[in-house]
Amino acid sequence: MRSTVAAAALVAAAVGASSAQAPAQLRFHHLHVRVEDPAAAMTQAVSRAGGTRVILQGLGVGVRIGDQYVLFDRAEDAAPSAGRPSAAAQYAAAVRWLAARGLHATPIELSATEVAAVANLGSVGHIAFATPDSAAVVATLRRGSVAPLKQTDESALFAIDGGTMLEIAHDTDRPDAFWCPMHPDVRSASPASCPLCSMALVPIPPPTLGHYRLDVTQVPKRSGKGTGRLRVAVRHPQTSAPVTSFTEIHERLFHLFIVGRDLSHFEHVHPETGREGFEIAVDLAPGAYVLIADFVPSDGTPQLVQRAIVTPGYRGSPFAPADLKIDIADKTVGGVRVSLAGYAEAGKDSVLRFTLHDATTGAPIGDLEPYLGASGHLLAVNADLTHGIHGHPEEREPQEARTAAAGEILFAPVLPQPGIYKLWVQFQRKGTVFTVPFAIAAQ
Repeated sequence: MRSTVAAAALVAAAVGASSAQAPAQLRFHHLHVRVEDPAAAMTQAVSRAGGTRVILQGLGVGVRIGDQYVLFDRAEDAAPSAGRPSAAAQYAAAVRWLAARGLHATPIELSATEVAAVANLGSVGHIAFATPDSAAVVATLRRGSVAPLKQTDESALFAIDGGTMLEIAHDTDRPDAFWCPMHPDVRSASPASCPLCSMALVPIPPPTLGHYRLDVTQVPKRSGKGTGRLRVAVRHPQTSAPVTSFTEIHERLFHLFIVGRDLSHFEHVHPETGREGFEIAVDLAPGAYVLIADFVPSDGTPQLVQRAIVTPGYRGSPFAPADLKIDIADKTVGGVRVSLAGYAEAGKDSVLRFTLHDATTGAPIGDLEPYLGASGHLLAVNADLTHGIHGHPEEREPQEARTAAAGEILFAPVLPQPGIYKLWVQFQRKGTVFTVPFAIAAQ
């Protein structure tokens, strides 16, 4: 339930009558918070207060809650200061300061939701008000001998009473037009890069009702036992016409996971475009498999579509459930010891932290190479293969530093329901891709 910070509302109501001659209406727009890790703060804020992760051109990254924002900026020392005024106190000081200069701030509730979103995440850097005519507001302040400390085309920053910083921002509430293919809740009105995975945002397509479909053709091996080639065609959910245009995600147009029904077989492959869709040579023994396709149609939303197949020569049940047990023991592959720590709660962001050390010396692995544009890939499936999640690391550094130099890869998948999930984490080192299996329980 949203509640009002009393001091802010009382001050806003008190100044309303004296500010009728303001050149433009100002409304509370955002809190700007200094944190050590803006991407992590975005995720925490969404978990605490809900909302949508956004990028505001010229202002920063953060979360949108209703028509208010909490934006985050990187700071080396972002611990909240015991002597610094609270967000509510800074809001009240900003409204008083504006009123004293003939500017009217709309009496809007600074809700406890926004305050909760930034609690213990960092320190409030400034309070921001938005207006469609920011130039007129700044001009009014300059006529009163108040000059901004910093000014851009999008905003102007002022130092006011008690150390509070006030920003006058040009109203940026344009419709979301771009999103991240991997994190669709990261949105922007303008082209930008995702602060979580560094991918370029792509245009948001018009909504398409229904589910895309996979048509799969198997080419048997010469022996007649097993499959030697797969042909996969994507069908539009409304017209059933073949989909021929796709948006590249993580350096490929089409990611295909081949998972055995008993969860013992795993492949992450990338079919090439053919005459009627995508094609790839495979070596599948007789058995039951589930194909999990990850793609983005150029005129559609990100898709993760599954299709069960049975390869020639298989005589068992195609629905036999896997005997899946929790397995979080360290694994060693290619001279690297991989450890898993973290937690998973169904319906919420999990924290899965994979640490990599040299199996002989114990030293952290610092020479991982980007694999398909990321420091790692993760597939998680439940025991009956009704849910699949293709995850990518929560990247915390710029593009040029995305090699997990500290020997750590962090994922934050949302596992849809309680139960045991099989995980396959992939990373690349010295030109070789390694795949490491685990199994965890989501509570």
